[in-house]
Order: sequence, then structure tokens, then C-alpha cells
Amino acid sequence: MTKFLIFCLPVLLLLSVFMIPLADGERVRTMGSGKGTGNGQFDVPWGLGSNSTGHVFVAEFENHRVSVFDSSGNFQKFLINNGDGGSNPTDGQLSGPMDIEIDSSGNMWTLDVNSHRVQKFDKNGTYLLKIGGPSSGSGDSEFNSPKDLGLNSTDHVWIADTKNHRVSVFDSSGAFVKKFGTFGTGDGQFKFPQSLTMDSNDNVYVTDQNNRVQKFDSNGNYVSKFGGNGTSDGKFQNIHYIELDENNNIYVSDRDRNNVQVFSPNFEFKYQVSGDFSDPKDIDLDSSNQLNIAYDHAVDVYSSSTNEMANGVTSIDITSSYYELVFNSTNFNTLTTINIDNSNPYASLNFTKILNDDGSGVKSVTFPKDLTINVDISGLDFKIFFPSGTKLSGSSWDGFFKIFYPAESSDISVDGQDVNLAKKIGSAVTQLSLSKPSQLTIGSKAGQNAGYATNDGVDTITKTCTENSLSSVSDQLSSNDDCKIDSGDDLILWTNHFTTFFTSTSTSESQNNSGGHKTNCDSKGFGVGKSLHVYQVSYKIETSIVEVHAYSTCGSIIAKLSTTSGQKILGMSSEQPFLDDKIVVYEGTINRSDEKFTILFENERNSFEETFYSLDSDILRNYSLGSGYTSEQQGTSIEKPNNSKIPDWVKNNAEWWSENQVDDTTFTEGIGFLIKENIIELDDLAQDITENSEQNVPDWVKNNAGWWADGMILESDFLKGIKYMVENGIISLK
Repeated sequence: MTKFLIFCLPVLLLLSVFMIPLADGERVRTMGSGKGTGNGQFDVPWGLGSNSTGHVFVAEFENHRVSVFDSSGNFQKFLINNGDGGSNPTDGQLSGPMDIEIDSSGNMWTLDVNSHRVQKFDKNGTYLLKIGGPSSGSGDSEFNSPKDLGLNSTDHVWIADTKNHRVSVFDSSGAFVKKFGTFGTGDGQFKFPQSLTMDSNDNVYVTDQNNRVQKFDSNGNYVSKFGGNGTSDGKFQNIHYIELDENNNIYVSDRDRNNVQVFSPNFEFKYQVSGDFSDPKDIDLDSSNQLNIAYDHAVDVYSSSTNEMANGVTSIDITSSYYELVFNSTNFNTLTTINIDNSNPYASLNFTKILNDDGSGVKSVTFPKDLTINVDISGLDFKIFFPSGTKLSGSSWDGFFKIFYPAESSDISVDGQDVNLAKKIGSAVTQLSLSKPSQLTIGSKAGQNAGYATNDGVDTITKTCTENSLSSVSDQLSSNDDCKIDSGDDLILWTNHFTTFFTSTSTSESQNNSGGHKTNCDSKGFGVGKSLHVYQVSYKIETSIVEVHAYSTCGSIIAKLSTTSGQKILGMSSEQPFLDDKIVVYEGTINRSDEKFTILFENERNSFEETFYSLDSDILRNYSLGSGYTSEQQGTSIEKPNNSKIPDWVKNNAEWWSENQVDDTTFTEGIGFLIKENIIELDDLAQDITENSEQNVPDWVKNNAGWWADGMILESDFLKGIKYMVENGIISLK
């Protein structure tokens, strides 16, 4: 398959789903007093590092220096302040620093993208040695625009050599050790590697512009991966820096989505950090496990998402200020109640410090007292009750226990049933078994059916509990068995295992409601079984009004409008012309200065998200009934800013071509196709166009392509080269 298919790929990748914004960990402080060159001021802080005393080191891309702050965020000094930004700096100078790391001896390693090199300084900022630079190269000790470096347990230096599409490794003296990686999208290959880091076993995690994270062992052998393009949990639009905490949880920044997503060591999404920052650069976890995020002209510091409960506590609340509750051998003995509020749907318990291992790979924890976990998420009340002495165990369990983690109900299929609630309970890596039946209460679901997901599909719970008591169900249930019983408005399950549980109602029970909604989910729905349809999105410059026509068959719609200035709820229009068709009209306004806006729609089961560019033209986008338009969002067309004549994704192809990773024929044929399809627009073409496909591509045109991709010249300059090739027959429009 030729690289030409890459030109068409973005058309297929314009897919998105809405992700619940959740900022776990509270912002403790902001370092930096604005843009400038003074003490404590920044000009594009990019690289971050920290040492064992909690001091934070900030490498400024534009000021070409390193500032040091204490553990309270107070400016201390400039450790290095002699950069000039040139392409040929002297030893010890900085030129476009993008990362900084502190080794076990307190020495500091910096990475300069402008001079294609890594330098080592002692703790006082005295220059010691360098690797690479000042010019780019592809030799063993050369780099081409490196972006990030990491240090393993032996202080070996691992470098993301971005434009060489590889990772290079050096010892602490700067001697070359090894390299791995080639350009591509396959396992173990890289497309412009952006960042890397190491876990406690010296495994290496690398991000690249394939919008994924790849894991390698300490020898550079590929192990596994996660991620991909998108806006749902676990997906990325512009993946960048990566960091790990002491428990090997993985933190990944996304420069386009303006967030940091956090994953378990098993690559399962846990939560995201999203605050007032935009275009996040480097991220770093300091000695207090606080998350530092560099952006704009500041560094924000967020509190740890993990909280170790104090000894002797009997009851504790888990709020949005932290995510994990950690237990040790003493604080677990007195706890009887955990309350989780609706701001934290991703809460989990961390039993890693008190896990027992029977030697066969089965790991367990035993509850010393009755423990009740009360949960209030999105207006739904849940409760888990563990009887005293219950042993919770699983094969190769990692010790993390999820509490009502959101699961995708559309992934569960039951004949004749509408699945309206699905929650993961327990572990991401194994089904957990219970030595005693435990109680799961699901509020306001009395009379509904219930079941759980298995490796082979789903099982429904058909057995009815004789009464709602531990003694009764203990006599009634066998190992890995379940029963259900209603108690008032609540549905109660007694279970001997934890996995993904769901509730459902018969399809025939779904009833119409006013305003274009139904009280229960419709499994047939629209398109590919979706329960939410957005028919039309429009925007009028004259009035600044955004209008959306939508319909839900699974609960009410939450409609949001986001711009660079903030987010607001879309209200229902006073004019509702589609009452007979069950379509509801929502509307809101944006500022004339906003270049784009994003529509976010969701119901109880599905979601819709799309961004529109609104700078200088009206917008009208219609979606067909059968398109599915939600999670897959099929049938959307190419979007590009109205002040641009080229979609942004063409830049990747231009850069690959300039670096001879795409041949001339493939590139010119691809560009010709885009011009013929009016995706690329050329003004004032000559009337007489020479057909001369044998003519060679001028070097200056290829250079322009690379410079445009790197932001060094304007789009109009790049288009001059394209226009020249069309008028001279190098690009054929036949």
C-alpha cells in the first residue's frame, strides 16, 4: 500500500466521542508571574524536572535557561542563564531547551532541540559533557530535533530522537550504548517519537505522533501499546509528554485536548486532569507525587490523586480532590464506611501494600470489619457491603479495586432487552472472587433485570434471593453464584464475584415521553444502534447563534457549547418547529472573536462531539438518519479552518516528503488528487498548463514543504511551490 493512502486517512479518522471532564487532584499553586525575563517569570516553559528535596527545575524554550523553584513554588535562582537561541551555541549554552532530568547524583541533563544535543551539568550548573550537536545527523551519537530524554535506574540516558524516528541510549559518561526504532506505524516503529519515561523495572514507555504509547523492555524490545486517535477516554489528538508515578500509573499529556490522562499500569484509563492550562508541554511528578504541568508562561501544580488514609479512621469521604484511597496494614483495621460523591466517578481503592500472595499467583485481601461503600454518581445511588472476614481474591490481581467505574452499555447485548446501566466493579485485569456473598445495591432500579459481563458475552441473574440477609443468601448461593431481590425502589444483588454488572428492561417497556425523549434506552435506535441523533448544526455570523436539532431515545440530553472562552449549557430554543417529529431545537451564542466552537451532546448511553470553525462564514451541517453520527460519527466531511486553504493533516505528508520518506510521485499524485477534489485551493492558475510529468521536482519546492510543516514559512509560500508544479505539469490535474 502506498503512502498516498495517508492523504485520505484523516477523512476516515474524523471520529469523536464526548469524555466527561474530570479534574482529579486540586491545583495547589501556579509557579511563574507571567511572561518575561525576570526572576520567576517565564517565556514558554517547556521542560520540567525535580529532585529528591522537592526542588523543581524549569527549562524555558524561548529564554534558553533553567530556573529553580523550592518545594513551595518560590523562585530560588537561575541555574543556567546563558543561552542565545542560536543554531551553534558554545558548550554549556542552551538553545531551545525542551527537557531536563536530574540523575541519582544530582547532576542535570538538558536537551536542546535547536542544537540537536544533550548536555550534562553538575548540581551547581557547571558544564560537564555533551552528546550530539550542533548540527542534525543520523549517526549513533547524533540527533535530529530530539524532544525528550529519560534516565533509568543506572543513569543511562534514553533520548527520543524525533526526526530520526528512533530511541537512542547512552551511559552516564555519554558513550553510545544502543538504538532502536524505524519510521512507521507498526509495533515497535515510531512516527516522530515525542517523549519517553521508565517504570520501576526499567521498562520504557514512548509516545509518538501515531497518538499511542508503546512499552518496551529494558533492552528495547517491543512489549505492548495503547491509545490511538480520538477524543474518548484513552485516546489522543496530539499526544506529547509521558510520566510515571511510584505505583507505575501512567500520565500522558495531550496538547490539543488540553488535558493529562492517567492510566493504570495495565493501560486502563483512570481519570483526566484538566484545568485552566492550555497546550500542556512537559509534565513531572515531584518527590511529593504532585503533578507539575508546564504551559503558556506558567507551571501549574496539582495535588496528588492518591491519599493514604490516616490510622484509626472509621469513615472517610472520597471527593474530587483525590482519586485513589491507599490502605496499609494499620489504617485498614478500623475503617467501616467510605462515601464517594458525584464528582468522582473513577474512584478506586488501592490494596497494593497489604496484598497477600499464596504463591500460585492468586493475590488477596481480607476485610477485618464490615465495610460499606456508599456511592452517589450522576444522581444514581449505589452501595457495596463487604461482610467482616470477606476474602477478596483474583489470579494475578494488581491490588486496585474500581468502584462503579463507567462501562459502555452499548457493548452489552441482551436479546429483547434495553441495557440502561453498566458499571465495572473490581479489577481491570481479572474477575475477583469473594469468600462470602457481598451485597450490591443499585438505587431506583427495582423490578429491572440484571446480569454481568463474561469473557464469552453476558449472563443474566435469574435466581431470586429468599430474603435480603447475609445468613439467608449464604445458605442459598454456591460459589460464583448470584441472586437478586427488590427492596422498595432499589434493586439488590448478592454476589460471590465482581466484574461488570448491568441492569436492563424489556424492549417493549420503552415508552415515549414528551420533548423527543424516552424513559428507557432503545437498543435499536438510529444508525448503528445509537440512541442519540444530531440532525443539524448551524451557525449564523450575523446573529452569533449556534443552533442544533437533536433527538434522544435514552433519557434527556445534556447539551454543551465550548469555545476558547469557556463552556456553557445550550438551552432549548423558544421556537420548536419539530414537535410532531420529536426533534428538539437547542441554541446558544458564541463571541464574534471565537475562531471555533465545539458541540458536546450526550444522553444516558451515547455521546456526540464535533468542532466547527466559525471565523468568517456561516455553517450548516446535516447528518443522515442512518449515519450513526455519534460514537463512530460516520459521514462527516473534511473540516479545515476557513482562513486556510489546506487541511492541517497535509503537513505530515509534506514533512515526510521533505525528508524523503514519501517519494516524489506519491506526493505529487496525492496533492493532485486533493486539488481536483477542491480540498486544496489554488488561486489564479495559468490558463496554459504544460503537461510534463518527466520534469523533476525543484529542490526549493521540497524545502518549502519541510519549512511549512515546521512553521518556518507561511502557507501561501508553500502553495507557490504547489502552483509552480501544477503550471509546469509536474502535478497533473487530469
